[in-house]
Amino acid sequence: MKADINAMWHPAPWTSIALSLLVVFSGISLAAADLDRLAIRSAIEKALPLMESSAEFSLDQRRCFTCHHVSHTSMAGIAAWRRGFEIKEGNLLAQLKRTRSELKSDVERFLGGRFPTGEADMLGSSMWLLKELGWPADQLTADTVRFLVGHDQGSQGWEPAAQRPPTVGSKFTTTFLVLQALEHYPSTDLAYEGRKRQRSAVQWLEDTASFDNEDKEHRLRALHLVKSSSWKKEGAKLLAAQREDGGWAQLPQMNSDAYATGSSLSALLDTGVIDVETEVYQRGVGFLLKKQKADGSWFVQSRTNPTRPFYHSLFPHKHNQFISVSATAWSTYALLQSFPLVKKHQYLKLHPEHVKLAASRGE
Repeated sequence: MKADINAMWHPAPWTSIALSLLVVFSGISLAAADLDRLAIRSAIEKALPLMESSAEFSLDQRRCFTCHHVSHTSMAGIAAWRRGFEIKEGNLLAQLKRTRSELKSDVERFLGGRFPTGEADMLGSSMWLLKELGWPADQLTADTVRFLVGHDQGSQGWEPAAQRPPTVGSKFTTTFLVLQALEHYPSTDLAYEGRKRQRSAVQWLEDTASFDNEDKEHRLRALHLVKSSSWKKEGAKLLAAQREDGGWAQLPQMNSDAYATGSSLSALLDTGVIDVETEVYQRGVGFLLKKQKADGSWFVQSRTNPTRPFYHSLFPHKHNQFISVSATAWSTYALLQSFPLVKKHQYLKLHPEHVKLAASRGE
């Protein structure tokens, strides 16, 4: 009888070789695809606790919203939760509270006539995370959209606040983040202004070619979001960038790495360009499984000059830990797509009542 992988007990973080030996000696007959899923499950279960511990610790070390430790790790956590993997829900709640606290602070600065510290990248990433958490539209989201609609009026899209590649620095990334916020949290008070900014951004997206991998991923996401007929062509362009080793590279002159590979697979899957049965996905998974470290992380070399004092977030790889956190998050997110959604976990909604309840319990 073929074993039900999803019904099996969750194994400890063994290597795929150890899992294969377990199958042999237990007498269970599994197809090669099932063995691959065991290896994928093992990789996910090694990465999740490492990310969660680092994200929890980072909350105490940094009083600001960060893409690497808040947004990216939370996106992986939400994807895991929806598929029945065990996670620390309290960590997601804490990340949500941090996200809303930072948004509130920025909105208060904006409404008080001062410029928000986060600008479009931070505000857009925050709104993407709120959307994934199932947060309903409220006054805070409405005020955030008001700022975004009025921000960068001289640009067809939205400009990045800094040059910290690969996560911050692409205009395609910033524009996608803002467009998603406007799409999911529309404001009736800003209907005309919002549509005008969206039309201008879409025109820029359709007229402007992507260059590096970050451009390709987020141009694809943005064009798909606004239902432009150009999204399939951009998807084909990102597909063509896959290397012989199964991975993607941040820049044409760089080697394949886990950040570019995990984020590329995630974008291709989220937009429906590929599914988990395609050879492209399988080759990408093979690359990720091969490159994962024994501690559960994926290492990527940083190419950004630090702008803030260094702190250790309990994640491996020292001064390369922040891009490696993002690489681990997107790699985990991509691997998680191998598993079906669990109906009762399809949506994770953390409403204000839940936040108040958690606060009263000291969580």
